[in-house]
Amino acid sequence: MIGVRRAQLGSLPDWWRRNTAGDRVRVTRRLSLGEPRLATGGVWLSSGRLRSPWLLRATPVELLLWPHLESWTKVLLEPQRPTHAGRRYFRRGHEVLDALGARLVDELEPR
Repeated sequence: MIGVRRAQLGSLPDWWRRNTAGDRVRVTRRLSLGEPRLATGGVWLSSGRLRSPWLLRATPVELLLWPHLESWTKVLLEPQRPTHAGRRYFRRGHEVLDALGARLVDELEPR
């Protein structure tokens, strides 16, 4: 969960456009995200890539952001192909989610 308010999620497409380089936003060296789209139930989806320092190819992922209560947003980063879910996988995943959360808290427009 991150401290992004329900109303702030509406500015997610503007945030993406301000930060895009081509067709992706580079959140960290390891995580890049495509354009967010609104799905049913107020859930925002974004396809992305999670790079690994020990693998040659990046893992395709899908990011889901959905409002929880009024002041919080649930975050889920799902791999779109089989992965080895070891200790490093979870540590790296949490690192990129922490970085994404910090950016969204700082950079999304308050509404």
